[in-house]
Amino acid sequence: MQFRECSVNGIKYQEINGKLVPEGVTVDFPDGASTSLSVEEELFFKAVSLCHTVHISHEQSESSVDGLRYSNGISTQMEYYASSPDEKALVEASKRMGVAFSGTSGDVMEIKILGKLERYKLLHVLEFDANRRRMSVIVQSPSGDKILFTKGAESAILPNTKSGEIERTRLHVDEFASKGLRTLCVAFRRFTAEEYQDIDQQLHEARTALQHREERLADVFNLIEKDLELLGATGVEDKLQDKVQETIEALRLAGIKVWVLTGDKHETAVSVSLSCGHFHRTMNILELVQQKSDRECAEQLRQLARRLKDDHVIQHGLVVDGASLSLALREHEKLFMDVCRSCSAVLCCRMAPLQKAKVVRLLKISPEKPITLAIGDGANDVSMIQEAHVGIGIMGKEGRQAVRNSDYAIARFKFLSKLLLVHGHYYYIRVATLVQYFFYKNVCFITPQFLYQFFCLFSQQTLYDSVYLTLYNICFTSLPILVYSLFEQHVHPHVLHTKPGLYRDISKNALLGFKPFLYWTLLGFAHAFIFFFGSYFLMGEDTSLLGNGQVCNNVLTLCFFYCRKEF
Repeated sequence: MQFRECSVNGIKYQEINGKLVPEGVTVDFPDGASTSLSVEEELFFKAVSLCHTVHISHEQSESSVDGLRYSNGISTQMEYYASSPDEKALVEASKRMGVAFSGTSGDVMEIKILGKLERYKLLHVLEFDANRRRMSVIVQSPSGDKILFTKGAESAILPNTKSGEIERTRLHVDEFASKGLRTLCVAFRRFTAEEYQDIDQQLHEARTALQHREERLADVFNLIEKDLELLGATGVEDKLQDKVQETIEALRLAGIKVWVLTGDKHETAVSVSLSCGHFHRTMNILELVQQKSDRECAEQLRQLARRLKDDHVIQHGLVVDGASLSLALREHEKLFMDVCRSCSAVLCCRMAPLQKAKVVRLLKISPEKPITLAIGDGANDVSMIQEAHVGIGIMGKEGRQAVRNSDYAIARFKFLSKLLLVHGHYYYIRVATLVQYFFYKNVCFITPQFLYQFFCLFSQQTLYDSVYLTLYNICFTSLPILVYSLFEQHVHPHVLHTKPGLYRDISKNALLGFKPFLYWTLLGFAHAFIFFFGSYFLMGEDTSLLGNGQVCNNVLTLCFFYCRKEF
């Protein structure tokens, strides 16, 4: 994450050499923090430096005596840590602008404004949740004022603001989003002594309630986070990892349909989808966004279905926002799924975590019964990862929630192609062969015993010596399939990785269908008949095949039993 732009009091700024520069200014500035900030800029970065869940780690300098290093206890550098990469990027940017968060001591938050230390008492934290889409803190300033600082999605902040450059900030947010930046709005509210005493009591009662605590807290939070004064907005760049576009294209060539579920703003999500190759420039983009009612949503879905039917030659991409998705799934689930199946790529934006899981569940129970895989790197992806058949977490600095709740963990998104196209291909081939081999070896073993009963007048005489009964499963069940699973590579890994189309050969459970099962079963019967009647005709009438006139004995029998299918 990297801070790029912001809007303060309706003026758009960019960061140049660690300084906040209004848009259009081309003067070169020397490196270093700003030497002055306007009142609006200072209040904006105060909000950024105080409204967060960032922690600080202080690195201590080391001294060396006689070749031995020891810490001298002097802190030389501090590093920010946060569960949200957005918060870390914003706090680091605020530090470069001259408003640095210095840490927390008890319930006191310390910030340095152009080198001058200020202490704010932290009174309450209104935690972020997916429904409110914002977080807030209530602090007491050095002058004794009670101030609420809040930040969140523009759809959660702007409707609750009563003053500030609302329209200009909204335009800036849309512009940031069209560039692929992740946006947040920042606002504040001052409380009188009577107002704060009232909300403090309400918060205490809601947090100590024994019943309906979450509902009561949500009501109090909504009551507090209104009548806000807008300070501005931020634009943070979330850079794509290496080879994301190549990985998505490889998955598409392998016959895997890719859906992107994100909480980002509509414009941001579309811009990132185009840059990562999820959407192509030549693709016809269809939209199901900003639907207000069931009737409006149903009519839009019917129009999209007609367009898809008429333009079936070209590829289509579908964009759905969270609110429209809720309406579509309420009464028009089948029509929505028909539209999605006709599109080459689907993008769902402004999604809450539970909505992501609901979409995955919808795909799982669809008539095609597809195998679903969910991949994510943050706490908002946990419910989706747990709902999918296969969950993959990406390790990173954003936390380990996704990794801890996943089936597999990878370090980069690009490793997904090798995980599926190479290892997934091999594992499926090996498991499918193991299952078929299990039935095959049992048919080969039991059928001669069954045929033998016809030749011994059903006297229950056993065909096999006890040593064969003991060693058969060890030799024919364990060793061959173990060696096969360790060393068999029917296609070189490089070929599987560079030719994703080979993955289609094992799609839809191709090797565990009725025809492969019938083939292995008939093969088992054929080999069983060869084993039995081959031994019968060679040894049944004391036939002498050896040069010394001896009959065929157990040595030849073992040779027959070691005849097996070569894979």
